[in-house]
Parts: sequence; structure tokens; C-alpha cells
Amino acid sequence: MTNNRSIRELIFKELLLLLGSHNKDVLLALRLLCEQFVVEPLEVEDELWGYNQNRSTVTFLIEGVVAEYIRDGRKSNLLKIHKNRSFAFSEDVVLYKTPSKTLAKCIVPGKIAHISYHAMQDVFDRFNLTEVFISQLVEISMTQYRQSTYELLQSNGIRRILAVIEEQPDVLELVPRSELADYLGISRASLFRYLKQLNLYDANSEVCNSYQSVKNVSL
Repeated sequence: MTNNRSIRELIFKELLLLLGSHNKDVLLALRLLCEQFVVEPLEVEDELWGYNQNRSTVTFLIEGVVAEYIRDGRKSNLLKIHKNRSFAFSEDVVLYKTPSKTLAKCIVPGKIAHISYHAMQDVFDRFNLTEVFISQLVEISMTQYRQSTYELLQSNGIRRILAVIEEQPDVLELVPRSELADYLGISRASLFRYLKQLNLYDANSEVCNSYQSVKNVSL
């Protein structure tokens, strides 16, 4: 079991990569910041933030899987999957100061470390690092958006599936088929058919081969 000290060290290293600097002020700011992260277990259906909320929390996902949804009428559609060892936050609340238009909840149990954005800003303000940090959060947001757009603009369903699995290799084991089909913009029947073509599905074991078996598939 990972202890809190090693978790905070991991967060420190990820933040250091994010800020891209090793000067004395950055190192001190990050050390102070990491001590304020609260480590908690994450259970299925636990929400990091909900629709129309103003929860300005930055979460580091240690273990488990978090899915982010956006509402279309009464239906929630899968928007993105947050990976282990990544930061998750409501872009609406943190970046644009508006209530969240999305919901993020746990679909596979694990562990998180979180801190309020205001606490982060207080530390960064002391070292004149807030502007740099905000720019990096925007970059995270844009990178995730570009990746999602790339996945969904693939010319056919099989290419979309391969793009998603390339980004998240264990997605087939983690995301319900109906949600994955909606995310890819294809029917559930088409998803099953494509998975069979890729030798990734059968009726008995559902996921029968790893993605490695189809990495070099010719389309």
C-alpha cells in the first residue's frame, strides 16, 4: 500500500514536470503545496465534482478510474477518461470561474489526493507562480481536448477504437460498453462488431486479447 509520504513525493514530481523549472522558489512552493494535499480512498460513484457546482478542487488520481460526463438534455455522455497519475479539475470552475457543465465520478475504485484551488493559488501567489501554473492548467485542458478530438475525427469506427485504446490501453476493461459506444459516436452493436474484427471480443470472455495483438492491424 502506497503511504502518504510517497504519494506526496509523486505529486511533487508531477508538479515539477508541469512547471518545468527547478529554481529554488519553485521547489519550495511545491514542497509547501504537497503537504496540503489530502489523501482519500475513492469508491465507485464518488464524485470529484458535479453538474452546476462550484467545487474548485484540483485532484491527483493515484489509483482507479474517473470518467467525466457532459449532459445532453437528460442524458449524460462520456466526455473523457482521467488516467492514473494525472490531475483532474473542473475547467469551468477553475479556469473560467463558472459553475461546472460536467460531472466527474469514479467508475473503478482507487485513491486520490486533493487540494482546493484557492489553497494552491495562495501558495503560488507567495512565489509569483500563479500565472505560470494557470498557463499549464490551460495546456493540460487543451492537450486533453486535442486528444479527444483526434480520437473522434478518425474516419471510421475501428480507427476511433484504436485511437482510444492507444491513449488508454485498458479502456475496454474499465468503461461500460454502452458508454464507450456513445463516446465513440457509434452504436453498441457496431462496437461489438468492430471489437470482433480486431479479435478483442468474444461472447465468453468479452476481452480476449490485449491491444498488443492489434497494434499493427492494417486498415
